[in-house]
Amino acid sequence: YIVFGSALIVLSMIVISNSSDIGYAFGDEQAAAGNDECRRWERGEQVSVEQSERKPKVASIVLFVLGFIALDFSNNIVQGPCRALLADVAPESQQPLGNSYITAWIAVGNIAGYMAGWVNWSRILPFMVT
Repeated sequence: YIVFGSALIVLSMIVISNSSDIGYAFGDEQAAAGNDECRRWERGEQVSVEQSERKPKVASIVLFVLGFIALDFSNNIVQGPCRALLADVAPESQQPLGNSYITAWIAVGNIAGYMAGWVNWSRILPFMVT
């Protein structure tokens, strides 16, 4: 369960981070980098879209929401067996302490995850610049 849940976490993060590009493959419009010009595929070629013609990015939004639901689901898949393993391994007198440690480390991981979104990764890892 833990390995499957971890793989599902990675997959859902890939879907979330690339939902705009995947949505573009399903027909959503895509804004060009650095300006307000928007493009979409029409009969095998890219065409420019005027501001008044733009449509909501439905496929991108649906993919993002589904990826987020899968991420929440897979986090629970990973955490459940870890808590059950604690109940199997730790003596009964130490289980509350072990559960406190698990909860504290989950909180540290959540904080680190939120802070990872704040870091300017392209400055630290220049190969990530697109």
